[in-house]
Amino acid sequence: MKINKFGIFSFFIMAFLFFCLASVAFTADDRDKAPDLFASNIYGLEGNNLTIGETRTIVIEVGNFNLVAAKHVKVKYQIDNLAVEDTIPEHGFIKGEKAFADFPKEARFNFSVDYKAVYPASFRIGVWVDSNDTVWETEENNNYMEKIFTVEGELTPAMFFAGKDIDLRIEKKINFSNLEPPVGFSINFKTKVLNNSNIEVWGAHIDMLVNDETVDSQELGTIAASNQKEIVFSYAFPTTGTYKVKFIADSRNEIPERDEKNNTTDTVNVNVKSGVFGTGHKDVAVTSFTLSKNYCMQGEKVTAEATVKNIGQDTLNLILFTIGPAEARPVAAKVIPVLDPGKEEKINVAIPTLIAGDYAYEARLDGKNVIKEDNEENNVRTAYLQVEKITREHARAQAANVAIEKISQAIDAFSRWLGGLGKPKPQPEQPKP
Repeated sequence: MKINKFGIFSFFIMAFLFFCLASVAFTADDRDKAPDLFASNIYGLEGNNLTIGETRTIVIEVGNFNLVAAKHVKVKYQIDNLAVEDTIPEHGFIKGEKAFADFPKEARFNFSVDYKAVYPASFRIGVWVDSNDTVWETEENNNYMEKIFTVEGELTPAMFFAGKDIDLRIEKKINFSNLEPPVGFSINFKTKVLNNSNIEVWGAHIDMLVNDETVDSQELGTIAASNQKEIVFSYAFPTTGTYKVKFIADSRNEIPERDEKNNTTDTVNVNVKSGVFGTGHKDVAVTSFTLSKNYCMQGEKVTAEATVKNIGQDTLNLILFTIGPAEARPVAAKVIPVLDPGKEEKINVAIPTLIAGDYAYEARLDGKNVIKEDNEENNVRTAYLQVEKITREHARAQAANVAIEKISQAIDAFSRWLGGLGKPKPQPEQPKP
């Protein structure tokens, strides 16, 4: 019978290891053989939740249960924000370590940590005794303890976007409707804010500054990642003069950005001229409305002419004017940019006559009632048009009329040619000596 020497050798090695492990196994009565370090308690988080800005003293207690002292014990603590994945102080994360050179038998120690609440969320504080696992202990399963606590308060953009590599950028150029408006005339200013980040951004403001003073502010709302939003401001200048206008995005520094130097537009100069301001008496009227024909055949050319006048005391802008059949879609529309008091504007448009029928055409101002006027009854005038259907008789008559007119034109041309026969050709004028 052949003996496997390798198998016998392996058996003795395993038996020896088992014997060694069995000889060092501790029981509950082995308190005099090795230390037993444990995390005892965490105080200071009982009762009320923390609030943003509050500093709370947290007391951490650790101990040695056994009758054998320990040397060079390290206790680690860490507070994690359970609502976010990062580990930055701006989101409430902290960690630290306390070292004990000597840890006597059956001793208890405590130390304190001052924690300032900076982010509203649920948090976990964990405590590890002998965090580097350098002490030989009778029990290793009681070295860790944790507690959950809550911080209450409003989540601000600055808190949420801390450490998230956010960048807002405003377009340098400002688009505007008028650089030389009269006093009291509202100008529309447009600019764009771009989100140069890989997540959506919310909570910032944009300010309009005139002569370096804030005159208006808007919330930017939510801007999607790598997207942009157009912002429109309207402003009426109260007096004549030259004004410097600019816009600042994230004007209140509500969002921590990687680049804070690209949030301001270029400055534009607005020269405000004299004009009527702020009387509150607004009135615009259609003072005349006529058609070039009130009766026509299908396809004939018909034009409409209307006169619009500002009969109020305030300058008006962006006035909508339409012409079209009553209770139907307009056939023409125009926006009058500016109309000062006493000024009028004439509008000429072609009227379609392809479909026979009787029409009541309306010239209408401010159809959406954007302008609050003293008199709303003078915004509409009506003109009537009858379009007659072309029959075969009409077509023949019209063709005959066209032929007769062409023949008449040919006869007139031939007569002029005959009248010129036999006459000497005009000679060029000789220069005088």
